[in-house]
Amino acid sequence: MSRSSSKPLSQRQLRVGELVRKVISDILFKHDLMDDQLSGAMIMVNEVRMSPDLKLATAYISEINADQQLLEKRAKALSKHSKFFRKVLGGELAMKYTPEIRFRADTTSFVGNKIDNLLASDKVRRDVEKTISDQEDNT
Repeated sequence: MSRSSSKPLSQRQLRVGELVRKVISDILFKHDLMDDQLSGAMIMVNEVRMSPDLKLATAYISEINADQQLLEKRAKALSKHSKFFRKVLGGELAMKYTPEIRFRADTTSFVGNKIDNLLASDKVRRDVEKTISDQEDNT
């Protein structure tokens, strides 16, 4: 999932996103959500992206040693508890509107691993070595 957008985030979006991230992280640490999909999970909130009007927060989560499929299940389970997160968030932050919270799996680490594996493959290594030897021959 791409997180890039056409406009850069404002300082206000970044600041509120970080506050929301901290509160969600605290909730995950302090509260037992009583969900089989989340029991024993060590979920980290890597980033929270706020909409320009600050009414929507998208929380990107990850977990050590979790594959993409498991992470998607965790995000779906957390989404079931979004009203609870919103209620606690409203009590913690003094905002005019408490944002709606969406949970998404942070797939950036999977993309990075895929690129690392690709770069380590024999075919790519051969091509790089060929390019280097071609450059040395031209000098």
